[in-house]
Amino acid sequence: MPLVWIDHSGDKMFEGEDNDHKIPSHHNAGEAMVVACIYHHYRSVIGVPDADIGIITGYWAQVAYIRKALDEINPEYSDATVRTIDGYQ
Repeated sequence: MPLVWIDHSGDKMFEGEDNDHKIPSHHNAGEAMVVACIYHHYRSVIGVPDADIGIITGYWAQVAYIRKALDEINPEYSDATVRTIDGYQ
């Protein structure tokens, strides 16, 4: 099962904080778009089924950003599995 890690240090992708809830969270819009583009490549170019792809992130705010980026690329990607680490446990 492939796993993708991307070092984007120096790419000017900065984290933001989401303090709208009782538990603070973090997000990075640039990272979210990179993840969405990789997901799109796996689905549309390589042909990997949706059920075979899982996206995992450390923060619930990042889940929302990734879902938004996926929807911007293709609204059919709204069923993508995007969860926090805790969501996979």
